[in-house]
Amino acid sequence: MGGAWETAAWLTVAGGALRWAIVQNGGAKALAAVARSEIVTAASSLEALREGVFLKSLGRSPYEGAAYRASPVLLDVFAPLLEARSGAAEALLVAVDMAIALILVASTMALMRPSKVQTETSTRRGKAAAGEEANPIERRLTAETEPIPPGAKVNNFGRTDFVNNLAIHEGLPLSVVEGTDAASKAKAGSYVRMALLAPQRAPVTVALLYMFNPYSLLACVGGNVSSLGTLAALFALWRALRRDTLGASLGIGAALSVNPLQYSSLLIPVVLQLSHGRGYKSLLLTIAQVVPVALLTLVGLVRYSLRESLPKNTAAPKAMLAVEESIYSGLLREVDLSDLSPNVGLWWYFFVEVFEEARSFFKIAFRASPLLLVLPLSVSFSHRPQLLGHVLLVLAELSKQYPDASGIGLMLSLFAMHPLTVKRMPYVLPLAIGVLSTSIMLPVMRHMWLTVGSGNANYYYFQTLICQFCATSLFVHFVRATLVRDRVLADHAEQEDRHRKNA
Repeated sequence: MGGAWETAAWLTVAGGALRWAIVQNGGAKALAAVARSEIVTAASSLEALREGVFLKSLGRSPYEGAAYRASPVLLDVFAPLLEARSGAAEALLVAVDMAIALILVASTMALMRPSKVQTETSTRRGKAAAGEEANPIERRLTAETEPIPPGAKVNNFGRTDFVNNLAIHEGLPLSVVEGTDAASKAKAGSYVRMALLAPQRAPVTVALLYMFNPYSLLACVGGNVSSLGTLAALFALWRALRRDTLGASLGIGAALSVNPLQYSSLLIPVVLQLSHGRGYKSLLLTIAQVVPVALLTLVGLVRYSLRESLPKNTAAPKAMLAVEESIYSGLLREVDLSDLSPNVGLWWYFFVEVFEEARSFFKIAFRASPLLLVLPLSVSFSHRPQLLGHVLLVLAELSKQYPDASGIGLMLSLFAMHPLTVKRMPYVLPLAIGVLSTSIMLPVMRHMWLTVGSGNANYYYFQTLICQFCATSLFVHFVRATLVRDRVLADHAEQEDRHRKNA
């Protein structure tokens, strides 16, 4: 594990150096001229944030003119950097990307770290050899960073995650562990895939994918500030994995202050992780601890960012109107969909074409469709809080009305944290090629439509349809492969129990 951490750290440093070198050599300006709308939007652009800071310094609303649409909290974060020497804001974005990569690596290693259940496997085997009964389920499961509490029952679907490390599956057939067999490994091209997805190399693979995949790289260089929300969300999941209630609560509160619509569902995996394997009483206690701290963090950060907007020594209604106006403009302005400029999502074209009287209905329908998936996903993966958090993060990225390149880069890195699940996914290569090829064609079609005039909006929108279809298909196959893997492992354990009892 020590060697994997060092390699991942060096990859993170190399990726950060590459980002900074591109920024210093004018890469951001070149990207702005070629693929601006594919990399950032008005809700995630550093240039839009720069305009908001300028308007705020003049004593005017930063949301005037609808150029800036992100949280008011980001204005306070970047204002001192934008007023300082050139390059300070870009340096922060590079540092945030490096922090995200390190948190992903630390979370992956924590998921693979042997727990008390794993380290006592040899003891249980010795007891089994002496004629005492050993539970085969306990050999397949890990309590992540915590041992299973005394008296806690481990059932087939477990109160703990199935570990990524192949060592825990010692003695299981390869078809059960990976969903494949020895013959399939001999297929052409499978050796590279097996090497990249080897669970023992998961920390290095995660760091490599996040720091060097073109989507995360271009988003950072292009000035995408949404990475701060991603950092806060991943920090909350990581601290929950380490049973740090305060750190997880502060992290989820910070994420909510950046984008409450996108990160509100992460309260579920954070609470489930903190109360993992400890019973329903612990679940209720964790909710009572996490939710108030997260809400206080959200209100405190927003209130601090609006301190100059609130009138002093005036009547309360006037102050409340200022708060309401600022929160609407900053945190919830995305709901009105007033900005329908072209982007890589599906919302803009649909709402340009839809009749005015039907806009309200489809706004609700588009908003509600991802929310309908939160509850069934939470029930299906309640025994896997970390994977649930990753799935909900990807779902939020795919269902944003103003998506950008950073979402695809994050999806690839989160999936790499579960290599044995990815090995069971079908059509990975064709779908990945579909995402990559349409990503290349998007700026080409936009140039033909808006610059040359030899195309129209359909040229561009068809590419977004294919890109979203391929990315969503990868998400669906990942969820399905996870469910299949859990079922296969549980069925095999039941068969072992049955054979042992018959013997």
